[in-house]
Amino acid sequence: FTIRGFYANERFYVSRIYDIHPSLSYGLGVFMEILNDHESPVHIYRYWNTERKRGFNQTFLVRNDGKSYEINPLRFKKSTAPFFKDNEALYADILNGKYRRRDLPKIVKRYNDWWNEKRESRLKKEE
Repeated sequence: FTIRGFYANERFYVSRIYDIHPSLSYGLGVFMEILNDHESPVHIYRYWNTERKRGFNQTFLVRNDGKSYEINPLRFKKSTAPFFKDNEALYADILNGKYRRRDLPKIVKRYNDWWNEKRESRLKKEE
């Protein structure tokens, strides 16, 4: 954890804990590629897992509080929608098939825009 992140080939990688298995109390320190603006409320990370004979990509959604959620590519709608449940319209659109796996950046952007608008509205009310 001395290196917190780095750029390579116009991509940004950050150090994160990869939970090998939920039952374990520890994880593995790895570098994951961040796929969207790292100042956003929700981030998309990709990890190239070479744990098995064949490597594979894993995609994670991470909130600012650090909680991560792995996307299951075979059950995209059902695995992704609960992460966005607080935005009822987006949640419904995901479950109704408006978005596919390749649309994950669009989903996250829509959520982040909604979240930022909601926060700004709340701040104005407090003033």
